[in-house]
Amino acid sequence: MKRLLSYGADPNFLGFSNLLTVMIDNVKIFKLLLRAQIPLLGEYFGPLCTAAVHNCGVGTLNLLMRARYQTGKQKATRWNRNGLVRHLLKARKFDMFYVLAASTVDWPLTTGTIFTDAIESTQGSPTTREKVIEILLCLTRDFNAVLSAHLPQLFSTSNLENDCETMSLLLEYS
Repeated sequence: MKRLLSYGADPNFLGFSNLLTVMIDNVKIFKLLLRAQIPLLGEYFGPLCTAAVHNCGVGTLNLLMRARYQTGKQKATRWNRNGLVRHLLKARKFDMFYVLAASTVDWPLTTGTIFTDAIESTQGSPTTREKVIEILLCLTRDFNAVLSAHLPQLFSTSNLENDCETMSLLLEYS
């Protein structure tokens, strides 16, 4: 496989379903496919990330996120990162959330409802809540456009009533 790819074999001929199977079953071969001279199609990137979250571990997601930059960011930005962030928060997969956030820091968040999901998913863990909220705030380039409509809802949630640290953090960025 390595020799074929080094001579210019196109990994896209495998098709998405076969790439998915390889990603789940054999990470070593999947790494080879990601390093091929011909990059994977950009349209595969988002669905592969989603599949990695559901079926693999943080290592596979990290591998995909690093590969995104190696392929020259080819139209891979059209996938639904906000939906994946929301899923990771609701599933309480914070290790994957941190990988995704660090790898996509140059893509601004476009919806403030993710903050509500973050507050709900970190209930009972103030330290994790502060980390997650601060990361989301750093991903939000235009705070007023993204969050201003959601601030009243955020402050009225029962999960924030006694959390002065998170409230002050939100106010600090506003």
